Amino acid sequence: MGSSMENRPSAPSRKPRFLLHLALMGTLSACASGLRIYPIDVPAGALRVGEVASLANKKDIKAMEQTYKALLSSGIKDSELGNRSFGAARVFCCGGPDEKSSDIFFYIPGDIKVELGDIVEIRSGHHPKDGTPGRPNTAVRVVEKRESKKSCDWDPPGDYLWNKVIYCEWMPGNGWTAPQGVYKVWYKLER
Repeated sequence: MGSSMENRPSAPSRKPRFLLHLALMGTLSACASGLRIYPIDVPAGALRVGEVASLANKKDIKAMEQTYKALLSSGIKDSELGNRSFGAARVFCCGGPDEKSSDIFFYIPGDIKVELGDIVEIRSGHHPKDGTPGRPNTAVRVVEKRESKKSCDWDPPGDYLWNKVIYCEWMPGNGWTAPQGVYKVWYKLER
């Protein structure tokens, strides 16, 4: 496991990638449970990490009508949904069917400064249930700035492999669960 993130491509451009996500969100927004602001690959409340692939401006957020409504119904105020308060992070890299389809969408609180290419820790939200609003996936902290010393990388190493999952050297010693079974990403359940 190298620590150089050699396989990390240059930061994706925000607008084209986000517009692609926006188009996909239109398809998925027919029902609130299909929104990608809720977890699909880890238990609700779990922590996971991802590489920031795109950041939205306020206009982008409002254009995703169902997502925008779900964010508001979760208790997030419209004034908290500004530029760079919503993003997408990738958890798989280097080709394969999961790389783009598994991006996770997340809310970014105002006290967290996120840039493209940063590795962020995200708390998984939960779907709406029995009339109660859902809670969106939410950034908790920036684990690693893009330009900093790297402890996170795509695993398994090797340029010839695809469908790699993001991994940080400190995960095993800090209670994170390795990918297995249904959950094909590293995650941590807090007690």
